[in-house]
Amino acid sequence: MKSNTPTRQHSSTPFLAVRRWLVFFAGLGLLLPLGLRAQRKPPPDPLTRYFKELLKQPEKVEVLNLSDQDFFQFPKEMVKFKNLRWLDFSNNYVRRLPPEIGQLAKLEELHLRGNPLVALPPEIGNLRELRVLNLAGGRLRALPGMGEKTEAKF
Repeated sequence: MKSNTPTRQHSSTPFLAVRRWLVFFAGLGLLLPLGLRAQRKPPPDPLTRYFKELLKQPEKVEVLNLSDQDFFQFPKEMVKFKNLRWLDFSNNYVRRLPPEIGQLAKLEELHLRGNPLVALPPEIGNLRELRVLNLAGGRLRALPGMGEKTEAKF
C-alpha cells in the first residue's frame, strides 16, 4: 500500500559535490593560489622546552641530543654552549649550517645524518677538536677545510 507522504530522494546536490572537491583540493594544497587556505596547525616551536631549559645554564652543557625535533634551521643560540663536546642534530630538516657553528671550539662529535644539507660553511674548519662528522643520508658530498684527523661518514 502506498503512503501519501512524499518521499525524499537522496541524491547528491551540486553543492555537496563542489564541497567534496574543495576539501580534496585543500588537502593537496592546491587552493592556496585562490586565496583559500586549509586550516593547518602552526609549526612546532623549534626551540623545544628542553632546549630552552638548557639555555639557562649553557656552560654546563657538554652533550646534547636534538635529533628528530623537526628543526628547519640550526639554532644560532647553539653557540652559547661553549663546552659542548658531542652534538646529535640528526633527522631534522636543516639545509644549511650557520657560520656561527665554527664557534663551538670544543666540539668533538657532530652528528647531522638525515638532514638535507647542501653545503657546509667554511667556518666548520675552525672546529679543530672535531673527530667525527656524521653526514650519512644527506646530499652533501664535499667537506670544506676539514683536517685529515676528521672521520666523515656519508
